[in-house]
Amino acid sequence: MKKIVISGGTGLIGSQLVRTLNSNYKVVVLTRSPEKYKDSENVSFEEWNGQDAITSILDGAYAFINLIGENIGDKMWTTLQKERILNSRVEAAYAVNKSMSQCPDMPKVWIQASAAGYYGQLGGSNVVCDEFSPKGEHSFLADVCAKWEKPIREFEAPIRKIIIRTGVVLSPNSLLMQQVLMPFKFGVAVVTGKGNNYFPWIDISDEVGAIHYLLENEDCEGIYNLVAPHNITMKELVGEVKKRKKTFITLYIPELVLQLIFGKEKTREIILTNQLVAPKRLLEAGYTFLKEKIEDVSLIEKK
Repeated sequence: MKKIVISGGTGLIGSQLVRTLNSNYKVVVLTRSPEKYKDSENVSFEEWNGQDAITSILDGAYAFINLIGENIGDKMWTTLQKERILNSRVEAAYAVNKSMSQCPDMPKVWIQASAAGYYGQLGGSNVVCDEFSPKGEHSFLADVCAKWEKPIREFEAPIRKIIIRTGVVLSPNSLLMQQVLMPFKFGVAVVTGKGNNYFPWIDISDEVGAIHYLLENEDCEGIYNLVAPHNITMKELVGEVKKRKKTFITLYIPELVLQLIFGKEKTREIILTNQLVAPKRLLEAGYTFLKEKIEDVSLIEKK
């Protein structure tokens, strides 16, 4: 069996990806706390702090998938937290770059995580961004993504290099859905702002499916937007949940209140993110989405 090394393999995306790959590959998961996990026949856990060299682990592997990075949505964007968000990604990617270059038998494929935040915010336009669109301006997340991608762009060895710019991953266990679903416990639906802001999304099954597809198709390299073909608004997302859970009232939280709670920058780029992003190259590569539209997605955990 070929060996695949995954960092960030214990998170929402990584853990499901490991379950998908372990039937055909030997999977090595890099984590800060390997003692928390139990090795199985095709899955093992190795310690990595996201900074040290991992040459011995990468040597002889078929592929490396780098998903590591501080969560961008669960804490206030203080100066220190913004440094963590940036450094956790950039330091790990450069450590991979250096480790790869020192491998006698380096991996044939490097898949590097990034985000749709690369394209910035819509502002007053309705431009749909694809993989050929420029980086967004005046955006913390756009700057983070550009710096995050730089180590793989600079890597000159003749291997397949793939950058995945992921939208909001939807799953009953994702941070966004947990936040959306919480008020429903009390029969209340909550919409942030006016709810008209668009955001690129992808179901967890397609996020994992697309990574698997890109991994196994040798013609695939370069940048791919991992987003569903149909962008939605926050009002549409909450409306879809309302079809499935009983509510008595819908509350709209004004932008000013959100700014007071979360800060202006995080409100603009996370809470009220406004983007239109298309998976142009992913569709051209032949990937077939399992869940193209929001009504197809399992937003609520089955009991």
